Amino acid sequence: MPSKRIVLLGGGNVGSHLARACSSLSGYSLIWHYERRKGMLLTDIPRDADLYIFALTDTALESVWQEMPSTGGVWIHVSGSTPLESLTKYHADGAVLYPLQTFSRNRDIEWKHVPLYYEGHEEARLLAEALSTHTAFASSEGRRKLHLAAVLACNYSNYLVTLAEEYLSAEGFEAKTLLPLLRETFQKLEVLPASEAQTGPAIRGDRAIVEQHKALLSGDTLAVYTLLAEQLLSRSKRIDEK
Repeated sequence: MPSKRIVLLGGGNVGSHLARACSSLSGYSLIWHYERRKGMLLTDIPRDADLYIFALTDTALESVWQEMPSTGGVWIHVSGSTPLESLTKYHADGAVLYPLQTFSRNRDIEWKHVPLYYEGHEEARLLAEALSTHTAFASSEGRRKLHLAAVLACNYSNYLVTLAEEYLSAEGFEAKTLLPLLRETFQKLEVLPASEAQTGPAIRGDRAIVEQHKALLSGDTLAVYTLLAEQLLSRSKRIDEK
């Protein structure tokens, strides 16, 4: 059976990882990789591919679909927040393949461990199963909720680490001092619900320590610390009342 021919659009973090994966994926062949920043033109896209994968930002998807020439094959986007119907109004044979993972261009990803959520045309499910051992259906609404949870757990927790590293560096400490602590924190999440793994002065109801910490902070870091501390102090009170 001949390989399914893939045209990939997008050269960002997700696009670069997908390009590497599809280049060596059994049963598939990456025949063209479109990157606007390299001066490539949509009018030059091969029209006879089996799959057209759009690994673009949410804000770019609509404009690219409007500019796309008429093609055969199945169009697939990889966004967590864009509904399938936004694609199918431009191309009837459409689908979604959403990877629930964080991607950085120069860090390798093992695709077989990446949860992949599909919707729409059967080709999305088949591609998901070729890439990963963790696949499932998710509707557009379900995918939006998965994306929200991922942003809370990943993007915002990383921002908290950014604030902590900046604070440590400003105080003369090595920024990566927290890595052993962070490893243990996330290893605990393999076996415990996050609510049971929570530690620290706020969840213990120790407002005195919280106030000491706040006195050492200012600006955005103080605002974030105060918001989170108050929520955990409130949870601590509810736990005590049970």
